[in-house]
Amino acid sequence: MKIVYRSFDGRYSDNPRAVYEALLARGDAVEHVWMCKPGHANEFPPLTSTIGVEGDEAVKALESADLIVSNTHLEIDWDKGPGMTYLQTWHGTPLKTIHRDVSFAPGVSRS
Repeated sequence: MKIVYRSFDGRYSDNPRAVYEALLARGDAVEHVWMCKPGHANEFPPLTSTIGVEGDEAVKALESADLIVSNTHLEIDWDKGPGMTYLQTWHGTPLKTIHRDVSFAPGVSRS
């Protein structure tokens, strides 16, 4: 199983971090990959597998994942495959606009 994580601004934080640490503690045979912005690379524990938040490597990681855990927009174009699970751990108020409700999300068409 392959899990890809993405947290606000490419950080090691918030609900994705809690999910990651809980799954890591279980010791299951899982490939964990974090999408990371270079300015936050030092926040990740040693030996944590990271990739950039954009580009071909990020698209390949997302499209090959069995599970994606994210608390933010995935601002690149990628295709969610059959059987893949996308766990959105966003939080906020009922007035907050997220994902397909915002005007800047990739792949969103307005009519």
